[in-house]
Parts: sequence; structure tokens; C-alpha cells
Amino acid sequence: MSDYLLCENPLNPGRLFVLKNSEPKCLVECDFIHEDVDSDNIANKENINELFSYLNTDGDIENWQLTIVQYFEGLPNGDEKLAKKYKKSLQQTWEWFHKYLQWDEKNVIDAEHDDYLGSVN
Repeated sequence: MSDYLLCENPLNPGRLFVLKNSEPKCLVECDFIHEDVDSDNIANKENINELFSYLNTDGDIENWQLTIVQYFEGLPNGDEKLAKKYKKSLQQTWEWFHKYLQWDEKNVIDAEHDDYLGSVN
């Protein structure tokens, strides 16, 4: 099985998750932040999370908050070693998700744009 799986619930649209299948296993919610934001104001103190940014192909900065919403290797409460593993896991998940966003822009969004404008033969 893949180390990362992109997850959506079509019956509850609008939420996007990445399931990380390698140690420590966790479910990460990926929230697109629609405006400039102070990361201290959106931080969820109960779950490990981080704000990430990248420059998309249109030259716009996109902000994404990734939050671990399910811990499969035990809760990190008070366990600094486990919390550190989950924080590293969140960074690794961002690296994969960032690659997915780049792929999506190149392969899906560009293809939708081509279909709309029509192709030149």
C-alpha cells in the first residue's frame, strides 16, 4: 500500500485528508486558508498542526494548515518523543501533499483549462 493516500468523503464534501500509512501512522486534515492569516490565531492547541505556504503556478501564495486529526500510534499527550515523531510526520506529509498540489495544477487544472478553451490540432 502507498505511504500516503488522499482522502475525501463525497457525502461530506469540502474536507480533504491525507492518510499517512507509514510510522507513525496518522490522518491529517488539509485546510486551504483563503486569506492572509496569523498562524498563531488559527492554531488548534489540542492537535499537532502547522501552517505551510507555497507559490502556485499562477504566482499566488497558497496557505495550507495541516492538522493531525487521528493518531494511530497513541496520543502524544505528555510524550515528547512521540510528539516529535508526529511533528516530523506532519512535515513529511506536507512534502507529499505539496508534490500532489503541483501535480494537480499541472495535470488536472491545466487539462480542465484545455478542455474549456478547446485544443489546437
